Amino acid sequence: RTNMVHDADWNQLGRFSSFARERGLTEIQVAFSWLAAQPAVGSVIAGATRPEQIRQNAEAAAWVPSTGDLAELDDIFPKVPKVALF
Repeated sequence: RTNMVHDADWNQLGRFSSFARERGLTEIQVAFSWLAAQPAVGSVIAGATRPEQIRQNAEAAAWVPSTGDLAELDDIFPKVPKVALF
């Protein structure tokens, strides 16, 4: 996990936090809703260790991102091309 923190793109994470804050949402709410908006995703499976987390997870899907929101998130987190190594 230490590498994850050191390798983080802090500018990218800051932009994501601002995106969520501008909409009155938490990062978790945006992440859940983004996942739910993906055509290939039938359901978002999330773990919870406390009852409060179950409530938060259920509320997270209330926000439905617009096409513009999805485009902005794609700009914040651009797709990385995959290379086959075979």
